[in-house]
Amino acid sequence: MCNEKNVQDAINIMERAQKFSMHYWQVVAYGSACETEAELNECGMAACFGGYIAVSPEFKAAGGTVSEVDGAPMLGRESGYFAIAEYLGVDFDLAARLTACNTDGFPFYNKSLRKVTNQDVIEKLKLILNGELS
Repeated sequence: MCNEKNVQDAINIMERAQKFSMHYWQVVAYGSACETEAELNECGMAACFGGYIAVSPEFKAAGGTVSEVDGAPMLGRESGYFAIAEYLGVDFDLAARLTACNTDGFPFYNKSLRKVTNQDVIEKLKLILNGELS
């Protein structure tokens, strides 16, 4: 059973995402990763689903943090897609597919990673929320 509040929060976070890329938690060119959504958007760096979750106020309110090295989400002792699984209340396999870890986007998103949009992620999150994807 998913954490419905956090899945809905994730949908809201994805709706706010501005520069989206499923290739990296955050595109960290120089220095350290961004700590907030505003900072991420102001500097024009791209982030993936997990990267946007990591900098969101909702995730931070749940005790989450962001890795300053690569922008990965961290929650408790978990990081990366394990932190996403913990936050959303889904199994590790589904979190890995949502974040496209160890995959090129197929078959979960039915397109290559460079073509996956925040809207595609929102569609998957809505399926989780409705109990149609677990």
